[in-house]
Parts: sequence; structure tokens; C-alpha cells
Amino acid sequence: MIKLTKQQIEAKSHIRPAGYMEDIISAGRLEGDAVYLDESDWARLRSKYQPVAEKVLNHDEIELAKKRFEICKGCDNSRDDGFACKLHKSCCFGRYRANPVNKCPADPPKWGPL
Repeated sequence: MIKLTKQQIEAKSHIRPAGYMEDIISAGRLEGDAVYLDESDWARLRSKYQPVAEKVLNHDEIELAKKRFEICKGCDNSRDDGFACKLHKSCCFGRYRANPVNKCPADPPKWGPL
């Protein structure tokens, strides 16, 4: 059995894809401020939400990142000629762009989830 506190889950949720926190909580048993997960559920969710930086990008993800990069280069929030964004709080913005479920952090977004 794996025990996670809501604070631990919330701390990681800002660098994980959309739905991370909800999936963790719904898969486990909530007791007070803790969520208990079976090891098999933990392994499945860990694989699903492992940080993008740990994954090798496939061809489609690379092409998607390239298209989004071109959009980012022309944005006012762009830093370092599109390699970073003033609105993106964590590192690896290129890998963030490569994930089809992520969207541009601008309001309104200039590119969105597929």
C-alpha cells in the first residue's frame, strides 16, 4: 500500500499533465489528508504520469513540438527566442509543448490539447 498526502499530490500536480490529481485521488482510498493506493494502481498511474522529461519523444511528439515552437516564437510571452515562456513555471518547456494533452499557458491559449 502506498500512502500519499494531498499536499504531496498537489505539489506535483503543477508539473504533471491535466487530470493527475483527480486520477490519483479517485484511484485510491481517501482517509483524512492521505490517499492510500494499491501498489498496482500506483505503478499504473506512475507510468501514465511519469514526468515527460523521463520519456523519449516519438516522431509525432517531436513534430507537434516543432509546430507549437513556431507559434511560441511569435508570442509576447516568449523568452529565449521561443525556447522558454514567461508563463510556464517549470523547466523543459519544449517537452511540455510535445505532450498532446497540454495547452499554451497564455489566456487565451495559442495552442491547445489535441
